[in-house]
Amino acid sequence: MTLGWANPAGAQVAASASLTSDYQYRGLSLSDGEPAASVSLSYERDAGGYAGGTVLVRAAARPGSEILAHVEYVGYAWRVGKNQTWDLGVTNLVVFDAYGGKSAARDTEAYAGISRNNLKLYIYYSPSYFGEDQGAVYGDLSGGFRPARHWRIFGHVGVLTRLRGSDPSYGPREQYDARAGVAADVGRAEVQLAWTIAVHEADYAVGQPQRHPSLVLGATWFF
Repeated sequence: MTLGWANPAGAQVAASASLTSDYQYRGLSLSDGEPAASVSLSYERDAGGYAGGTVLVRAAARPGSEILAHVEYVGYAWRVGKNQTWDLGVTNLVVFDAYGGKSAARDTEAYAGISRNNLKLYIYYSPSYFGEDQGAVYGDLSGGFRPARHWRIFGHVGVLTRLRGSDPSYGPREQYDARAGVAADVGRAEVQLAWTIAVHEADYAVGQPQRHPSLVLGATWFF
């Protein structure tokens, strides 16, 4: 669901707010397994260009930075045929209090993706994954379908591959994650319950060891 307003040039702005029991990124928690809230803003043009960003904050009182992370992205998408869309862009993620300290970790990635019907395949490339002295490639396959009007079943599998061997301090060369869940439309909001798992997990950009598998409950309000 996208609600917004258009200007004469064919641009649209949309906003949303989310609350989750655990904010996860590629199968690993960026909120140390605690509740988090986020606000997102996106801008799209009918010509195919788009941009947006999200700010993630703590949802529970705790010493330390209240802002956990922020992400920005910009890209261009174009339709090929009736049911296929190609997508190119760049995304930048900054995580605060990274690795249990007070410094920030940054990961800037270029991506390319293809969407066909209810399936999406994206490839991300980072020349320096969260400040590591090695590049990384992440593959993301996701999809979903609606068994009923207000219900959605979704799933995702991902694999991260470091490109210059495996330094034990950075974790194993390959890491895998998966997510499956169900979502329900409730008015102008969507409520989700998802099961997540990470294989060969690493403790990156967070201060606490990861726990898997886990159940994550969340809700998003669209404006």
